[in-house]
Amino acid sequence: MFRGPGSSPGLHHQYMETYLFKFIRSIFGKKSSSEDTAEAPKPALKDSSSEFDLSTQEGRWAAVAHLDIDAQLAIMFPEWLDDPLPQVTLRRLAPAKDGSWPISESWLGGLPWLGDQPWPIDKCGVPMHHLASISLTELARLTTDGLFPNTGRLSFFTGRRPDDYPDLQILHTDGAEDTKPPAGLRPLDNEFGSSERTGPEAVLDRYPVQLSTEPWPQNTKRQDDGRMEAYRIWKEEYEADRTPFYWNMGYRLLHGLKKATANDNVERAIANKAPYLKEAEERAKNASTEGDRARAQKLLQAQNFELEAYTTKLDDYRAFIDAVEQKVLAHDRWSVMTGDYIEWFRDALAAVRYNEYDTPDQHTHFGAIYRLSFDRLHSLDDAASDTYSTIVNQPAPVIADLPPKCLESLDYRPGFAPNQGQHQMFGIGLDIQGQLAEFADHYLLLQLHYDKGAGLQIGDVGVIQFMIKPDDLAARNWDAVRITMAGN
Repeated sequence: MFRGPGSSPGLHHQYMETYLFKFIRSIFGKKSSSEDTAEAPKPALKDSSSEFDLSTQEGRWAAVAHLDIDAQLAIMFPEWLDDPLPQVTLRRLAPAKDGSWPISESWLGGLPWLGDQPWPIDKCGVPMHHLASISLTELARLTTDGLFPNTGRLSFFTGRRPDDYPDLQILHTDGAEDTKPPAGLRPLDNEFGSSERTGPEAVLDRYPVQLSTEPWPQNTKRQDDGRMEAYRIWKEEYEADRTPFYWNMGYRLLHGLKKATANDNVERAIANKAPYLKEAEERAKNASTEGDRARAQKLLQAQNFELEAYTTKLDDYRAFIDAVEQKVLAHDRWSVMTGDYIEWFRDALAAVRYNEYDTPDQHTHFGAIYRLSFDRLHSLDDAASDTYSTIVNQPAPVIADLPPKCLESLDYRPGFAPNQGQHQMFGIGLDIQGQLAEFADHYLLLQLHYDKGAGLQIGDVGVIQFMIKPDDLAARNWDAVRITMAGN
């Protein structure tokens, strides 16, 4: 059950702080990230506002100081719902051992089935990102009769407004095949953080989900402990040379190689070199000791070496990517890498090694370019650890090959992706920054949680939440849905 802000002193204090903070921001001209275009009602002051000069900072703070908090609680807090709708859990499914995916009625990411409807555009005039499509037939089996249409899907989209806050659109769709994404989609790294993707760079990977009424586990600390214990067991297996190497490591290397040259990274690196070179030259010129001068000279050599790599070795680097891609794509991601291939992979990692503190003849030009990528592998051991992370965070079909003690620690269940984010409809959502106090009179229509495996890196372990009032849900008024994003 939702509990009102007066149910405990702690909650009362938390929500009062939330709304007081929002009011202060409104006076100083800054909106909360969860506000939509409608202006929130402003609390009244103890005395007439005419005694405060709100055009000055001193006057605005004086107005805040005269807030009658107790008298304004009824204005600041909406009336809380007695009970939310029962929670519907969205659990990501995992592929079979042969790599095939289960057929599902609902999914995260991927492409929507819009039929004849146009792809939604945000208030900045840019195509929105598709986050999820939920089968209404599947949902109707788990919710109150007549609450939803029993055909088609609800497709959830998010974008941006000119004030840089989230925009949204929800469509009742009835298509039967993927809708081609429009040109102009923003790169996902701008919205959800960096994540490896197998599809187009501006489209989240598609993950089938199963809807159920089974609640999420509440003891997240135990889950975290289980992941660390599973990793310890994995490392013991790896050190004993019993852990298999998968071609996924090659796919990860290929992804990082391409990311280094994406989004004008090299061009920006060249443009940014001038101040670094000038700083290195000044250090060498003004060094007071031979040791300082030698260190400054080494730094200057490294900066010039990187600039040389960016300007003269880029074509060779792209040829290297092509060679790696040809080798990697000839193998299934989760087939085992053995023998000579492991040696090839070790050599490929050596070709992109870079340590700016080494002498120049130990540098590699490819490494100077590769370090522009945030998704780098540095060694075979690093690749093995990254493989483990991929297996337990993404629905890798080889997870069942982990040692039984690993699976026990992960609370593994066949058919489901382990350690996924807390995705749900209805129920009580995650209240990370007190943001739900504003939506006390709303249902949680959809919550998507930080989920590295699905590429949903929402801030710092954050959530996207779509909220709707009961009357609007009954009227199926999807235009009345509001959105909030919060992170730790």
